[in-house]
Amino acid sequence: MLRSIFMGTPAFALPSFEVVRAVTDLRLVVTQPDRPAGRGRTLRPPPVKDRAVAAGVEVAQPEGALSRELGDRLEAIAPDIVVVAAFGKIIGRRVLRLPRLGCINVHASILPRHRGASPVAWAIRSGDVETGITIQKMVLEMDAGDVLVQRRTPIDPDETTGDLMSRLAGIGAESLREAIAATEAGTLAPSPQDTALATFAPPLSKLDGAIDWSRDARQVHDHVRAMNPWPVAYTTCRDARLLVKRTRVASIGPSEAAPGSVVRADCGGVVVACGTGSVEVLEAQREGRSPLATTQLVCGRVLSICDLLGR
Repeated sequence: MLRSIFMGTPAFALPSFEVVRAVTDLRLVVTQPDRPAGRGRTLRPPPVKDRAVAAGVEVAQPEGALSRELGDRLEAIAPDIVVVAAFGKIIGRRVLRLPRLGCINVHASILPRHRGASPVAWAIRSGDVETGITIQKMVLEMDAGDVLVQRRTPIDPDETTGDLMSRLAGIGAESLREAIAATEAGTLAPSPQDTALATFAPPLSKLDGAIDWSRDARQVHDHVRAMNPWPVAYTTCRDARLLVKRTRVASIGPSEAAPGSVVRADCGGVVVACGTGSVEVLEAQREGRSPLATTQLVCGRVLSICDLLGR
């Protein structure tokens, strides 16, 4: 059984953690430090730490770059393999050279498309109709290593980043199981990436959530679902920020209304004109308030006919 170290942080990494724990001799989990969360800003451990502690696996939480002390600790373990899944930090040369069989990464895209920190959101935002999981051999260049295993899956036209991440987590775990078994058996056939096809998926910021109503209705809808659950798409309405959580492309819509105009606001739906076509707002909220569905948006007069959003 391979001696391993696992590096991961969010819920996406949990199924992969369970695979590593089941099929290898897992000696250490490395994850991000506890962070303030919620309105009370109380410290909360990352999901991987919670699961590792419950499983009785030793945990390390380096702040910033991996310290020399932690590096010495990793070397003392002398792992055969290091598995990384959404760790959230750059893996340096010392760690990459450490395991006998190398470091492998569970990446949520079909590499070389969408290299970087936010591949799922960028796939949806870009209007991709499919994505998947790549198990790659890690190198110093970000997400540029040889492909070990790839699995593809279609993207539902109304699927959010959160929805898709949940599905990909399971696909990633099964792909990882296959990669570890082949690594142990010595049957892997790594395939180099075509760098000419590489696209990049940089981290998102809160400013990325701004909705551009002048775009096509499908592009606006793709933007809203890409930003869910974070940073959340937003617009302005009557000088206040409105968070838009869920939409769908409206089956009909006016052709003359200015982009951002609320052209329907009744119990049958809230429809907003885009540059081409229109979208129906299914769920939104004023900043600091609870999310509201269509009828609540209308009854509470959060959105009314003739409101102009984004101005």
